[in-house]
Amino acid sequence: MSEMATAAARVRARQRSALARSRSRALGAHLTEIRAESELLAERALDLLHACRLQCSRRGGPPVGRFTVEGMVDGEAVGASWADGRLACDELLRSRALLLVDLEEEFVYSDPPRCFIASLDGPPIAVALTMIRACDRVTRILLAPPEAA
Repeated sequence: MSEMATAAARVRARQRSALARSRSRALGAHLTEIRAESELLAERALDLLHACRLQCSRRGGPPVGRFTVEGMVDGEAVGASWADGRLACDELLRSRALLLVDLEEEFVYSDPPRCFIASLDGPPIAVALTMIRACDRVTRILLAPPEAA
Protein backbone atom coordinates (compact mmCIF):
# COMPACT_ATOMS: atom_id res chain seq x y z
CA MET A 1 0.00 0.00 0.00
CA SER A 2 1.28 3.44 -0.76
CA GLU A 3 1.86 6.05 1.90
CA MET A 4 -0.97 8.16 0.45
CA ALA A 5 -3.42 5.27 0.72
CA THR A 6 -2.26 4.51 4.26
CA ALA A 7 -2.63 8.16 5.31
CA ALA A 8 -6.10 8.32 3.74
CA ALA A 9 -7.12 5.13 5.54
CA ARG A 10 -5.93 6.60 8.86
CA VAL A 11 -7.93 9.78 8.23
CA ARG A 12 -11.07 7.73 7.46
CA ALA A 13 -10.50 5.63 10.60
CA ARG A 14 -10.15 8.80 12.73
CA GLN A 15 -13.33 10.22 11.21
CA ARG A 16 -15.25 6.99 11.89
CA SER A 17 -13.82 6.94 15.42
CA ALA A 18 -14.85 10.56 16.04
CA LEU A 19 -18.34 9.85 14.67
CA ALA A 20 -18.63 6.73 16.88
CA ARG A 21 -17.57 8.71 19.99
CA SER A 22 -20.06 11.44 19.15
CA ARG A 23 -22.87 8.90 18.73
CA SER A 24 -21.81 7.18 21.96
CA ARG A 25 -22.03 10.47 23.89
CA ALA A 26 -25.47 11.18 22.40
CA LEU A 27 -26.69 7.69 23.29
CA GLY A 28 -25.28 8.07 26.81
CA ALA A 29 -27.19 11.34 27.26
CA HIS A 30 -30.34 9.70 25.91
CA LEU A 31 -29.88 6.74 28.25
CA THR A 32 -29.55 9.12 31.21
CA GLU A 33 -32.84 10.79 30.23
CA ILE A 34 -34.57 7.42 29.86
CA ARG A 35 -33.32 6.24 33.27
CA ALA A 36 -34.59 9.43 34.92
CA GLU A 37 -37.98 9.01 33.25
CA SER A 38 -38.06 5.35 34.27
CA GLU A 39 -37.41 6.29 37.90
CA LEU A 40 -40.22 8.87 37.79
CA LEU A 41 -42.59 6.31 36.28
CA ALA A 42 -41.65 3.73 38.93
CA GLU A 43 -42.31 6.27 41.68
CA ARG A 44 -45.66 7.17 40.10
CA ALA A 45 -46.57 3.49 39.85
CA LEU A 46 -45.82 3.00 43.55
CA ASP A 47 -47.94 6.07 44.40
CA LEU A 48 -50.81 4.68 42.34
CA LEU A 49 -50.46 1.24 43.94
CA HIS A 50 -50.56 2.79 47.40
CA ALA A 51 -53.61 4.91 46.48
CA CYS A 52 -55.34 1.83 45.05
CA ARG A 53 -54.67 -0.15 48.22
CA LEU A 54 -56.03 2.66 50.37
CA GLN A 55 -59.13 2.90 48.23
CA CYS A 56 -59.59 -0.87 48.25
CA SER A 57 -59.21 -1.07 52.02
CA ARG A 58 -61.77 1.72 52.54
CA ARG A 59 -64.42 -0.20 50.64
CA GLY A 60 -64.53 -2.62 53.49
CA GLY A 61 -66.55 -5.75 53.50
CA PRO A 62 -68.36 -7.93 55.92
CA PRO A 63 -67.15 -7.23 59.43
CA VAL A 64 -65.21 -10.19 60.80
CA GLY A 65 -64.02 -10.38 64.39
CA ARG A 66 -62.65 -13.89 64.37
CA PHE A 67 -62.40 -16.82 62.01
CA THR A 68 -61.23 -20.40 61.66
CA VAL A 69 -60.06 -21.93 58.39
CA GLU A 70 -59.18 -25.58 57.99
CA GLY A 71 -57.99 -27.29 54.85
CA MET A 72 -55.28 -29.20 53.06
CA VAL A 73 -51.89 -28.07 51.76
CA ASP A 74 -49.74 -30.57 49.88
CA GLY A 75 -51.77 -33.44 51.33
CA GLU A 76 -51.41 -32.26 54.96
CA ALA A 77 -54.24 -31.02 57.15
CA VAL A 78 -53.69 -27.38 58.14
CA GLY A 79 -55.58 -24.76 60.07
CA ALA A 80 -55.60 -21.09 60.94
CA SER A 81 -57.55 -18.97 63.35
CA TRP A 82 -57.86 -15.28 64.09
CA ALA A 83 -58.91 -14.03 67.50
CA ASP A 84 -58.16 -10.88 69.49
CA GLY A 85 -56.31 -9.40 66.50
CA ARG A 86 -53.84 -12.31 66.29
CA LEU A 87 -53.29 -15.00 63.73
CA ALA A 88 -52.42 -18.55 64.74
CA CYS A 89 -51.73 -21.04 61.97
CA ASP A 90 -49.72 -24.06 60.93
CA GLU A 91 -46.27 -23.28 59.51
CA LEU A 92 -47.02 -24.97 56.17
CA LEU A 93 -50.12 -22.82 55.71
CA ARG A 94 -48.24 -19.69 56.87
CA SER A 95 -45.45 -20.21 54.32
CA ARG A 96 -48.00 -20.69 51.52
CA ALA A 97 -49.91 -17.59 52.67
CA LEU A 98 -46.69 -15.55 52.81
CA LEU A 99 -46.17 -16.35 49.15
CA LEU A 100 -49.57 -14.79 48.39
CA VAL A 101 -48.63 -11.73 50.45
CA ASP A 102 -45.28 -11.43 48.64
CA LEU A 103 -47.08 -11.68 45.29
CA GLU A 104 -49.51 -8.98 46.48
CA GLU A 105 -52.47 -11.18 45.61
CA GLU A 106 -55.73 -9.25 45.34
CA PHE A 107 -59.18 -10.55 46.15
CA VAL A 108 -61.58 -8.52 44.01
CA TYR A 109 -65.34 -8.83 44.21
CA SER A 110 -67.89 -7.06 42.05
CA ASP A 111 -71.12 -7.36 44.04
CA PRO A 112 -70.79 -5.22 46.05
CA PRO A 113 -67.52 -3.82 44.68
CA ARG A 114 -64.63 -4.37 47.06
CA CYS A 115 -61.00 -5.39 47.01
CA PHE A 116 -58.72 -6.95 49.61
CA ILE A 117 -54.96 -7.38 49.46
CA ALA A 118 -53.44 -10.62 50.79
CA SER A 119 -52.36 -10.05 54.37
CA LEU A 120 -51.39 -11.87 57.54
CA ASP A 121 -51.93 -8.93 59.86
CA GLY A 122 -55.33 -7.49 59.00
CA PRO A 123 -58.02 -6.62 58.29
CA PRO A 124 -59.40 -9.95 59.47
CA ILE A 125 -61.44 -10.57 56.30
CA ALA A 126 -58.27 -10.12 54.18
CA VAL A 127 -56.38 -12.53 56.42
CA ALA A 128 -59.22 -15.06 56.18
CA LEU A 129 -59.29 -14.78 52.38
CA THR A 130 -55.51 -15.20 52.28
CA MET A 131 -55.69 -18.37 54.38
CA ILE A 132 -58.52 -19.73 52.24
CA ARG A 133 -56.63 -19.05 49.00
CA ALA A 134 -53.44 -20.58 50.47
CA CYS A 135 -55.17 -23.94 50.93
CA ASP A 136 -55.23 -26.50 48.14
CA ARG A 137 -58.62 -27.56 49.48
CA VAL A 138 -60.70 -25.92 52.18
CA THR A 139 -62.60 -28.24 54.51
CA ARG A 140 -64.04 -25.80 57.04
CA ILE A 141 -64.60 -22.04 57.38
CA LEU A 142 -66.09 -20.30 60.39
CA LEU A 143 -66.52 -16.51 60.43
CA ALA A 144 -67.83 -14.55 63.39
CA PRO A 145 -68.73 -10.84 63.57
CA PRO A 146 -66.75 -8.50 65.85
CA GLU A 147 -69.40 -8.56 68.57
CA ALA A 148 -68.93 -12.35 68.83
CA ALA A 149 -65.16 -12.03 69.22
